[in-house]
Amino acid sequence: MTEITLGKRTFPIDAVPLGKLKIITPAVVRAGRAFERGEVSEGAMNDVIAIIAAGTGLSVEDIESIPGATMPQLSAAMRAISVVSGLIESVDAGNAESRPEVATPSTGTTSTPG
Repeated sequence: MTEITLGKRTFPIDAVPLGKLKIITPAVVRAGRAFERGEVSEGAMNDVIAIIAAGTGLSVEDIESIPGATMPQLSAAMRAISVVSGLIESVDAGNAESRPEVATPSTGTTSTPG
């Protein structure tokens, strides 16, 4: 079982159900880009909290009430939930990228218009 640490507490995480995954996938992209640019706004923090809530099964209010969570912990939690949910591949710590890459769906066509 995969776990994340926020503040001084540890939480088990699981793959996010498809119904929630379709909602948090754009949040993962937005938050990842914000972290990469170092422009973590209230909107980006709301995305991170929504991702962590979905991965832990806790409410947004429960996540917001955790004392002492650090930015590195939030980033690691977002990455772990993204990996467990299949949004990104696991990478070695030495080669970790700061922004999660989400696969772009294919239409399945091979022809070019024109």
